[in-house]
Amino acid sequence: DESLYEDLVHYVRVLLLTAPFIVGIQTLSGFLPATGAPNIATLICIIANVSNLIFDYIYIRFFDMGVGGTAYATLTGYGICLVLLVVMLLCRKIKLHVTMPSWKDFRSLREIVLQGGANAIGQLGYTIKFTFYNQFILSLVGTVGLGAFAVAKQLLSIMSIGLAGISEAVAPFLSTLKGQKDTSGIKHVLRSGIIYVTAISTALVVLFECFPELLYKMFNVTDKAVTDMATGGIRIFLLMFLVRGAYIVYMSYARISGHKGYAMLISMLDGFALLLPVALLCSYLFGMTGIWLSFPVTCVMIFLGIIIYNRILVRRSNGRLEGLFLLEHEDDVKVCEMTIGEEDESISGLSEELTAFCTENGIEKSTAARIGLIAEEMAVYTRRHRKKSDRIDIITRISEEHIRVDFRSEGTPFNPLAKSDEDDEGNFLLINKLPSKISYDYILGMNSTQFIIDKI
Repeated sequence: DESLYEDLVHYVRVLLLTAPFIVGIQTLSGFLPATGAPNIATLICIIANVSNLIFDYIYIRFFDMGVGGTAYATLTGYGICLVLLVVMLLCRKIKLHVTMPSWKDFRSLREIVLQGGANAIGQLGYTIKFTFYNQFILSLVGTVGLGAFAVAKQLLSIMSIGLAGISEAVAPFLSTLKGQKDTSGIKHVLRSGIIYVTAISTALVVLFECFPELLYKMFNVTDKAVTDMATGGIRIFLLMFLVRGAYIVYMSYARISGHKGYAMLISMLDGFALLLPVALLCSYLFGMTGIWLSFPVTCVMIFLGIIIYNRILVRRSNGRLEGLFLLEHEDDVKVCEMTIGEEDESISGLSEELTAFCTENGIEKSTAARIGLIAEEMAVYTRRHRKKSDRIDIITRISEEHIRVDFRSEGTPFNPLAKSDEDDEGNFLLINKLPSKISYDYILGMNSTQFIIDKI
């Protein structure tokens, strides 16, 4: 339609102006979890999406800006996020340590591409599938169908706020837990992430299933032919979110756990590789209803496919992998996981319990006592630097070569490798002299200290 050409050109020009903001903000947000600010990264993602939707409504409904209003809404949303990031940097709420890359850093380029491949394919798939759907729907039912489907695309943006926020928030936690080989922690974070994203998705599905007219009011859709077609279709379209969030969260873990090709395959199937053939088949059988149906059918197929394929991988792994999440199982490693609360007695009990665990698993008595003393002194050190009510997680792993003790506690950073004025001299020396090796990092708002004790 040539009458729409001018609106299209204006829309694209504004989006091109938005591109530097989007790239810059998403790049910075990607680094925030590693600086101990995952909550800020999640907040930026939510603000960008929510602002976009709010200003979509304002510009179209009150300023009558038409299609161009959606582009300006995107620009406004990311502009707000940019201002917030700059303010946080100036106020030192965010601490970024920037260095110039060296030639050695380019050796990691392949790994970086693979790590981000799933997300990149997801964005590419978004473009491919909606280009296909727009053309196909136009030929199938005309402009009324396009209008109805446009409402569904806006709905997808709304649903993606919670889905993307949670999946991006759990990724850095999973990465840290994976590095520490904390399988129970990984299970907890994955289950929590899947439960939260499913609960949010289900609540929104119920809301829009019962009150689809809310969408029409939000986006100022008044054409009765469009709303009549959209109402039934959106109720089918919404069903995809009952399972999609679960495998999107799992896809984040698959990428982190070394199954990058698997994560890329899930993203590709979700984006276009499975969705488009299903759309062709369903539309051939059911017409426009099949178009709506293709989304939940594809999501259920991917969800069930992941469950079946993961079970096959577990059976073929000869015991190396276990469970639905493909967690690595180590037969020769003994693990003790403990959490101490605010009671002072729990610190002395920690030393006794850890010493007993080590001796029961063949560790020489003097080494076991040394490990117990390290744990007790580190617990005292942590309690001195944190609130009394804060919980401390301790994971001890006995392998063939050494014993590793990981301490984790939330809150502001402290560094047991660098003595401060409030540190006790004896406590500080014991922490640093007793282990064979000690390392400290502050990740995701969590103090993480690792002790290595060589076997005698």
